[in-house]
Amino acid sequence: MMMALMLFAMIARADNQYLVFQTQDGTETSLTTENLVITFGDGMLLTNKEMSFDVADLNKMFFMKSTGISDVLSDEADGEVTAFLPSGIECGTFHNVNIARAMLRPGVYILKSKSKSVKVIVR
Repeated sequence: MMMALMLFAMIARADNQYLVFQTQDGTETSLTTENLVITFGDGMLLTNKEMSFDVADLNKMFFMKSTGISDVLSDEADGEVTAFLPSGIECGTFHNVNIARAMLRPGVYILKSKSKSVKVIVR
């Protein structure tokens, strides 16, 4: 297990910015690899970024240089947006996309307006 984690750490340093976790139902959750710490206990994969996964539910993990997000939510789109962590935890509601990006900590979020939901990266 330790060898696998060290291998993941070495691969992550090769300019891969995100580690993607895919569950058995096909849902993908990506986390930035910067300062990422992964531990295992009681059948769970735990991260230091408020994410955890049941190991039995994981299909695969892989590294990516970007999240591959091509859809963009315009700054004025439907006005108010609500931000969520990839795990579904609500982070707040903001008057528009620019304010949400300015107020959120660096990371990956789902921004939801009246008509659209998109993933965004806050740096």
